[in-house]
Amino acid sequence: MTTTRTPTALRTVLLGALLALAATGCLSVPAPDRFLVTSESSSEIQAVAADESRLLVREFADEHEGTLEFWVETLRNEFVGNRGYTLVEQGAVQDDRGRPGHEFVFEVGMGGATWGYLLVVTPRSTMTGQRIRCVEYVAETPRFEEHLSAVREVMGSVTP
Repeated sequence: MTTTRTPTALRTVLLGALLALAATGCLSVPAPDRFLVTSESSSEIQAVAADESRLLVREFADEHEGTLEFWVETLRNEFVGNRGYTLVEQGAVQDDRGRPGHEFVFEVGMGGATWGYLLVVTPRSTMTGQRIRCVEYVAETPRFEEHLSAVREVMGSVTP
């Protein structure tokens, strides 16, 4: 038996596929002052400054739907307990749509220098399930402070 799809059924299938694609969205972020976007995909953006400061924005699926508290504890344990970073400050933040997230600022010694490391984690619900957005910024300490306010400013502009 041969089945044929009506134009209405085909439109419904196509509309559903487009909505699913739109729900996951593509990351977009304006580069902070003095940064150049060097790589972009639907789930990751990389930018670099002339002084080699680096910014990474990425998103990944969280099929187990961990809470913000779970991610905060996990990341703190990983960076402080396992990697030996020093936690300088931390606190609650919000993303571009007012969703709660958490910001960490760490310091770590590498190669005879002290580096600053900013990490912001924001779980977000989409039509296709939960996704985790991470914003990471790293630079040697003097340069870290120079770019920090500009990086924080654009973090609120990451879409979707």
